Amino acid sequence: TLLHHSASSYYMQDSSAPSSVEALYHSMMANECPASVSIADGNGRTIITKGYANQLAPLLENLMSRCRTIEGPDLQEILLLQAEILDIRGEWDDAMDRYSHIDRAASPGRDPRLKAEVKRRIGVIWLRRYQYDEALRHLQEAERLASSLADLQTLASILYDIGGVLERKGDALGALESFTRSQEYASRAGDDVGLGKAFYGMGRTYGQLSDEERSISYKRSAL
Repeated sequence: TLLHHSASSYYMQDSSAPSSVEALYHSMMANECPASVSIADGNGRTIITKGYANQLAPLLENLMSRCRTIEGPDLQEILLLQAEILDIRGEWDDAMDRYSHIDRAASPGRDPRLKAEVKRRIGVIWLRRYQYDEALRHLQEAERLASSLADLQTLASILYDIGGVLERKGDALGALESFTRSQEYASRAGDDVGLGKAFYGMGRTYGQLSDEERSISYKRSAL
């Protein structure tokens, strides 16, 4: 146990994703539940983003079985991480179940930001399944929740996804309006990634409208 504690402390000195995975593993082997939960909550998103979702997945399962007193925001974050991994793997039914569980457990009054993000993710899964009306329903609910918080970065993501739904439904003008609003929110939030996505969405849509000059211009702006 002492060796695992020392190893976890050593790896926590390095903020890279592989070191965070090692730190989480050794922290759990040392039976340090609070520290393990803190590592998962604080580093999980980065671990997934850097391409180590498959390494994180069994550690989260182990964490949930070992540390049975996890509750509140910590539990919600770990469930979100698990759902995101399932989503990445294309295990959409299981991901949807996990997201729906989080959505039901979250209080609209206390957790509107969480509910907005969960609704957005559910909407994106419906979009991937070509269920556009269902996707739009969830995304519009996510937009309502995020608007109540003035959460600009989340709104930029939601409106980009709404634009994608409208684009696929053949509503080019509606898609352009959503992408434009997404670009405005991303710009106000200083979200360069969101800004690039919005510009690229606008470029795609102008391409569908056979306006090649604007299409190329916006796609270049996305780079």
